[in-house]
Amino acid sequence: MFEKYPFGNTETRILSECCLLSGSARHPNDEDLAKVETFARVMYQHLKDQ
Repeated sequence: MFEKYPFGNTETRILSECCLLSGSARHPNDEDLAKVETFARVMYQHLKDQ
């Protein structure tokens, strides 16, 4: 798809932003939320132990 539009072209920028946005629509998912929960627990324990 990007062969049709050279780098720096307005259409290229719009297409690349649409690709990024379409991927972000599936996040946060359950896996992402589990990772955040684990991170928060580790950080809480770390701060509590200081």
